[in-house]
Amino acid sequence: DDALSIREITPDNFKIGIYIADPGSIIDYMEECGCKGLYNSICERGLTLYTCEGNFPMMPEGISTDQASLLPHKRRLALSLHFNMDKLGNLISDIRFEHSVIENTRAYTYEEVDSIIQKGKVNKGVYKLYKLSQEIARTHTPKLYDDRWDSHKMVETMMVFANKNVARILYERVPEEVITRLHNGFNNNISHVPEHLSKRVEIMNTSAAKYSRVLGRHFGLGITFYTHFTSPIRRIVDLYIHYLIKRLFFRGK
Repeated sequence: DDALSIREITPDNFKIGIYIADPGSIIDYMEECGCKGLYNSICERGLTLYTCEGNFPMMPEGISTDQASLLPHKRRLALSLHFNMDKLGNLISDIRFEHSVIENTRAYTYEEVDSIIQKGKVNKGVYKLYKLSQEIARTHTPKLYDDRWDSHKMVETMMVFANKNVARILYERVPEEVITRLHNGFNNNISHVPEHLSKRVEIMNTSAAKYSRVLGRHFGLGITFYTHFTSPIRRIVDLYIHYLIKRLFFRGK
C-alpha cells in the first residue's frame, strides 16, 4: 500500500514523501473499459479479511497484488503527501497532495531495515527516516513513542502522521463529508496495575474504535483529527477518502 522517501536539503531541512497506492484510478479505468459493477462489488466486501482459513481480499487479486501495488522498479499510480520538516520533527512547509506516478526503487523487509538501524548506517536514507520518525512521534503522536523503536514503529508513525493530517486538511474544507475514526477510551477505570503491564492493560481495556461523520478524539492515539487514508487496497473507508481528495484537489486534472 505505501512507500516512503526522504531527501536532505540541509542538515535541518528534510523533504519527506509518503506515497499511498491509488487503486481507485485503476478501478475507474476498468469500469470505463467494461468491468461494470467492479466498484460496487468492492464496496460490498468493505475490507480485506485475514482469518485462520485464509485471506479474503477486498479487491481482485490482479489489482491488489499487481496493478495497484507499489512494486519495486514498476511505474505505479500513487496519491502522495509531500512536506518539509526540521530535524526535531516540526513542519516547516505546508503539506501538499500530489497525484503521482512513482517508481519504487527498493522494497525492504522489516528485518533489513532493523539491520540498517542497528548498524547505525547514518548515510542511509532509511536511517535518517528512522531517526526523524522518532522526533515526529514525540512532536505529533506522543502516545506512539516509546524507547523500543524499530522499523515497525517507524512505518506506523509515518502512516499515523499521514492519516492525522489528511483528516485535518479535509475537515477544514468539507467537514460534512469526512469519515473520521473515533476511539472513546476506557470501558472501565483501571487501577493497581504494575507499571510494566500498564500499557498492555490499557490497550486491552479500551473500547473499540468506530467510524463516524462527527469529529471526535481518538483516545488510543491521543489525536483529535483522525481518518483512514493509507490502506485503500484493503479498507473501503481509505478508498472513499482517496476519491474525496481527488475530487477536491485534482478535479479535471
